[in-house]
Amino acid sequence: MCKACSKISIISSRRAIDTYEYNQRFPKNFASEWPELCYFDRSIKSTLKIMKSLKYLLAVAALMGAFALSAQAHLEFVGAVSFESQPNNNPDSNLAALGGFVDTTGFVLCGNSDDGDFGNLITNPISVMAGSYLVIHYGKGNDGSSKGGGIEIYHVVDGETSVDVPLFGTSGFGNGGISSIREFCGPTVTAPDSGTTAMLLGSALAGLGLVRRYLKR
Repeated sequence: MCKACSKISIISSRRAIDTYEYNQRFPKNFASEWPELCYFDRSIKSTLKIMKSLKYLLAVAALMGAFALSAQAHLEFVGAVSFESQPNNNPDSNLAALGGFVDTTGFVLCGNSDDGDFGNLITNPISVMAGSYLVIHYGKGNDGSSKGGGIEIYHVVDGETSVDVPLFGTSGFGNGGISSIREFCGPTVTAPDSGTTAMLLGSALAGLGLVRRYLKR
């Protein structure tokens, strides 16, 4: 019985030694006998890094796209007239053009590109009063039907105070660049209060927080 136990013990010890020696040689043998698998592992790591970078870019692009769509969604097209139908391009004639679409009783001029209210070079987004109307004069461009271009009217809705205006005319009267922007405010139009400003800031910070959380995954 003791001899049998000794033989089993010796066999077990030899197997343990053989197993240990094999495990010690395995990484070297694996790298030499299967180099393509090691290359595959490095390739996977490289691909994961690229995918992480793409995930970051897509998240930023989605966030910027959401902001852009939000700005455009708060600007409603009201109508357009040819520039030739107007006596000239000044605030009074622009208000008269607006009066052809909405009741302008009590309306006042609250923004004028001639005074630099929208920047010396008009670029998006522009700051506006919530609920105001924008009367924009566009040049004729290459395909416009009106000699002086067209006048397009937009309404700022949903309490928005920052919008993207079309930088080129969209009506058949003129598809050139912006010549002027006149903003008119009705009696009920007021400047955004601190609560609205805080809400807009909170929304922006929340969006950035979501992007940061997404990138940590």
